[in-house]
Order: sequence, then C-alpha cells, then structure tokens
Amino acid sequence: MRAGQSRIPERRRPFFKRASAPKAGHARKVILCAALIAVLAGGGVLAASLLGNRGFAGAILGRAQEGKTREQIQAELNQEVEDNMMTVSVLPSPRLSSSGMLTVGFENDRSNKFNQRFTLTQGDEVIYESQAIEPGERIDAVRVDGAREGEAVIEVQAVEPDGESDHGSPTAVQVSVVSEAETSGAAETSGT
Repeated sequence: MRAGQSRIPERRRPFFKRASAPKAGHARKVILCAALIAVLAGGGVLAASLLGNRGFAGAILGRAQEGKTREQIQAELNQEVEDNMMTVSVLPSPRLSSSGMLTVGFENDRSNKFNQRFTLTQGDEVIYESQAIEPGERIDAVRVDGAREGEAVIEVQAVEPDGESDHGSPTAVQVSVVSEAETSGAAETSGT
C-alpha cells in the first residue's frame, strides 16, 4: 500500500453456503406433479381393466414358445403364413356389356389351398356374390343387375373345405367397371 491509502476491509463470504429453506411454492408443485402422475397411472390401470384383452382383437394367440430357438419359432411362423397364403386374380377393369354380363376374369389360382368366393359391390350395394370356387377354376363373366360404370370393390374370401364357413380375413380389390362399348371403341381407335 502507498502512503495515505487505507485498506477497506472486504466482506468475506462464508466457505459453505447456507441452504435456504425450501419455498412453499416449490413443495406445492412437487406434490401436484406427484398427484397428477398417480391419477394418470390409476386411469391407465382402470382403462386396461375395463378394456380387458381388446388390445388383442384380431390377433391369433398361439402356443407358448418356451424352449424353442429363434430359428424354430421363425420357421413355424413362416409355415403358418405359407399354409394360409392365397393368390387373388381379377381384372382391374371389369367390362360391362349392354346385356348385363360383366367380364370379371376371376381365378382361384391352383396353388391356393382354399376355395374362394367373391362379392362385387358398388357404393353400399352388393351387385354380385359368387358361390365357392375351387383352386384352379375360373369365372370369366357373370350376369349382374344394377351394375354401372365406375368404381367398385371385389372382396375375396377364402372358404373352409366344408364350403360354409369363412377362413381368415377377406381381401378387397378396388376395380373400375367400364362399358364394353368403351373398351371396344378404344381398341378400334388404337388399331387404326
């Protein structure tokens, strides 16, 4: 220090900082969060108990897989898929004649293991429903009443060997019904 200068004592801070008392607002927030978590967990448990096994709707619950290797389980699943696989063959644009015949070109592939039947709908109206068709058979055309040009859906359902009950879920194919005059006119135009 130089002459004439004096030193102002510094205020020293304590080495350890004293912990301040928790604020009442902080404790209230912690309690509210804990209560909210408890209410949400309780709601989840209640919903699960009320809904039961609805989360498994449409699922096929199989045998326990204990003691099997991952490869064995995968082979069983692949076999299940192969046993229930089916090929669907239908014209993407069925042709409607003026006489009411609709050319659908529906074929139950001979590699399929199940009979099939199909339903043709336009809007909410069922236009045609077939009988069971065996593997290797084909339906070229069907007589329909009320069919018109436009969008339609052909739903294909596998049928159990007894011919009565359905097997698995149906497959729907979106098609576009066209008039035969329209398709033959297009063929003549492209031919010239």
